[in-house]
Amino acid sequence: MKYHICNRLYENTATGKRSEILAEVLVGLKAVTLARDFICPVPKTNGFWKTDPFLEARTVNPETLERLRGVDPRPGNLDDLIDAVCAAIAAIWDINKVHVVFHSSGHDSRILSSCIRKLYHDGRISGDVLFLTNRWEAKAFTKIMRLQGWKPGQYAVYAEGPASEHFGRALDFERYWYTNNAPIAQLGNALSNMAEFAQSAGLLPADEHLQFFNGHGPEIGVDREGAWTLHGSAEMTAQAIWANTSHYYYWSQWVNCPANTHTNFVLAEQGVINAALGCDIHGSRRQAIADRLCPEIRAVPRMGISDNNHPVSDRIRRKAEQDYLGSYYAKLTKTTWTAPTQSASDARWAVWGLASLVEHLHQQGVEIRKHDQAA
Repeated sequence: MKYHICNRLYENTATGKRSEILAEVLVGLKAVTLARDFICPVPKTNGFWKTDPFLEARTVNPETLERLRGVDPRPGNLDDLIDAVCAAIAAIWDINKVHVVFHSSGHDSRILSSCIRKLYHDGRISGDVLFLTNRWEAKAFTKIMRLQGWKPGQYAVYAEGPASEHFGRALDFERYWYTNNAPIAQLGNALSNMAEFAQSAGLLPADEHLQFFNGHGPEIGVDREGAWTLHGSAEMTAQAIWANTSHYYYWSQWVNCPANTHTNFVLAEQGVINAALGCDIHGSRRQAIADRLCPEIRAVPRMGISDNNHPVSDRIRRKAEQDYLGSYYAKLTKTTWTAPTQSASDARWAVWGLASLVEHLHQQGVEIRKHDQAA
């Protein structure tokens, strides 16, 4: 399977080891050095960071990676596009794992659940599936699940406690480096939150027994269907997709999810993109797929409510500040930290995540050096 999407990749500057998980490329080092110039900005300013927190690991230049460079539009109709999406899902569906689908109320999610329903009906896939969403999209999500015929136990909503406490699970200082691939400027990894909730509720087994799916992939910038639409010629379209994925490679909110496990972005798969680019329908291709496969959910509104800009309770903020104050990172850098009042993207969350990662490394016996202490 080849995807028109590019995950941030890190490289150990000494050994050349590479991983999408920063902590993994640091394994085996006796010492790491904090970079003086590291900064993780927020999307409202310059939301793309190109510096790295440690001198021993660097972000690999996306231009040097082996990835898809072109497109090959395949003339066809809506049925051909549906077949391509279903084929992409079926090709990687691991019958030995539980399949977790992160589902909002939007078009991308409706495509996934509708195509998965079709694949089950056609006997092309089998095994357990769990669709997950958060509290802010619960009403529409639950209605979609019921109308599609999914049974209780096949879908769940992470909505424990009051809304202001929603991110309490995420802000676990001992594990944040792991669940959020620190450092990022986003409070919590919404997907990781949902999966860990489901595990604690007995709805999911351990991480190694899970396979994850997410609807991201068709978009180019703010155009949610940009990679599925011809922009002039095939060559111009390929360049637009390449430039967009190269740009968002450095996005400050980009995370591997959940629990540092790669999620399958089947809507960005090579065959799906080519089928979408050659599809002879007008209007939204994503909506057309959902309307064809599951017309009963068309009237369910798309809520468009993200995990950003929600209040964070004083209790959670005080706990996070205490964790930072007692951290090895705070003592080494002689810094203080104040928790943001909202869950919106904020560089301070990246600093807290870096402190969590440093704490983990320190507890593993790794020497943490400041730049001016480098040997």
